[in-house]
Amino acid sequence: MTWRRLSRKRSMQPVALRRRRFPEPVALRRRRFPEPVALRRRRFPEPVALRRRRFPEPVALRRRRFPEPVALRRRRFPEPVALRRRRFPEPVALRRRRFLEPIALLLRRFC
Repeated sequence: MTWRRLSRKRSMQPVALRRRRFPEPVALRRRRFPEPVALRRRRFPEPVALRRRRFPEPVALRRRRFPEPVALRRRRFPEPVALRRRRFPEPVALRRRRFLEPIALLLRRFC
């Protein structure tokens, strides 16, 4: 042994010497000095599904990503009758019958 090694060994405490010869198992060291949560999260990031359960996405953002189907939106907000009639005008024959039928019934009844 060189003089440097001897002097170093003499200066080291018995516990430190024992630790150098028989290093502590990693599992035991981790129990004594647990890893900080931030570092562990960096190594094992939380699954996206769990993070979404803890921090649900705002409804406005979700609606932008998944817009509501037109059929469902029409059921919630039905189109006003006037607008629907402008888009799909009633056939003239049906309109005439709708207005003239009550008059014809009254005329038949009373004449």
